[in-house]
Amino acid sequence: MGDAGLHKRWLLCVLRLLCAATELPTPPATPTRSPTTRLFLRKLKLTLKIPVLALVDSDPYGLKILSVYMKGSMNMSYDSSNLTTPDIKWLGVRPSDLDRFAIPAQCRLAMTDEDVRTGKKLVRPPAQR
Repeated sequence: MGDAGLHKRWLLCVLRLLCAATELPTPPATPTRSPTTRLFLRKLKLTLKIPVLALVDSDPYGLKILSVYMKGSMNMSYDSSNLTTPDIKWLGVRPSDLDRFAIPAQCRLAMTDEDVRTGKKLVRPPAQR
């Protein structure tokens, strides 16, 4: 098992111990945008009163993931009040940081047509998506 797998298992063990000590629901085995993960994150925030940080990519897909945690998903809109963490904070590089910190062009990825379509969907009102 590589370092990443070991770290993931260690983190999951710590989270399960924390849940047992605070009567939080057990976290899912793998972090996803699933309702179980979002419910766990919301309860963790409300019970422990700690900030929630999201480390996501600085592309339309990362922003879409952040949006689901922050505002909920269209599929689960009927239960978004129980599944969202509206004050989640974005931790990581933002598009504006690329120029601000003079990130060289060879370190940047060009957006594909699909990236552009996904980004445009994110800025449209939910009723038009």
